Amino acid sequence: MNLNFLIGFPRTGSTWLYYNLVSNNVFVPEIKEIKFFDKNYKKGIDWYLKQFKGNKDCFDLSITYSLRKEALILLKKHFPQSKIILFIREPKERDISACTYRYANGLIELDEIKNLILSPKKNIENLNTNELWGTAGKYYSDHIKNIYEIFDTDQIVFYHYDDIKNNPERLLRSIFKECGIKKKLTNFKFVKSKINQRRKKRINPLFTKLIHGPFAETFKKLPFYGKLREIYREIFAEKGNLDLKFNYDENEKIAEIYSNEIKFISNLNYKKP
Repeated sequence: MNLNFLIGFPRTGSTWLYYNLVSNNVFVPEIKEIKFFDKNYKKGIDWYLKQFKGNKDCFDLSITYSLRKEALILLKKHFPQSKIILFIREPKERDISACTYRYANGLIELDEIKNLILSPKKNIENLNTNELWGTAGKYYSDHIKNIYEIFDTDQIVFYHYDDIKNNPERLLRSIFKECGIKKKLTNFKFVKSKINQRRKKRINPLFTKLIHGPFAETFKKLPFYGKLREIYREIFAEKGNLDLKFNYDENEKIAEIYSNEIKFISNLNYKKP
């Protein structure tokens, strides 16, 4: 099995890649982010392999692997030669997108977003879920240093997030080539699409707790879970102020907080599509 991994980062284009892979007959598990190495490892490697149903060219799009060093170590243990793909988005832009996305999905409150963006960096081992997921851009250097420590340099492929917009077809062809996927690209239906955009209405936080809480696994086993979830999200949607603005002093502070990460990612060896 030719299994490849897109491991980072949240809000950098994994859903775009998902639609383009599936529409070109590259297998991705039904649940886009299977999260085996960070959340489901106890189910065993045999369970994991069954999710790919014997297909030859496959992708695991569990972008949260990049946020957990222990997940990266397990991935390397089981798939020591697989290609590791990362889309890198401007860090502040990525974090604001992630935080407002979580707000729109009822996972955090609006006042928490500014606190997340404006807070100085911490020890990465002490981050809670909102900090880890919402401010991954602020910790790019920490996460990527872990990746370099664990994987061989020739396994790791960095792409600019902007290439999804500027060179989408060439980007997709480059990914196929890097991953040794010899299938001919024939379907470009989604290649120029903006996918998984932040919703305009906010989901009621009580509903979010329900589908992400103790009953989450039960919900996921329901027939047509994805479609049902979208219907329920619309039913439980409510108006929310999704516009996030920073004043001059806050923008100055943000520029200072993110300056080292911007410099760090500018020196990465990006693959040009």
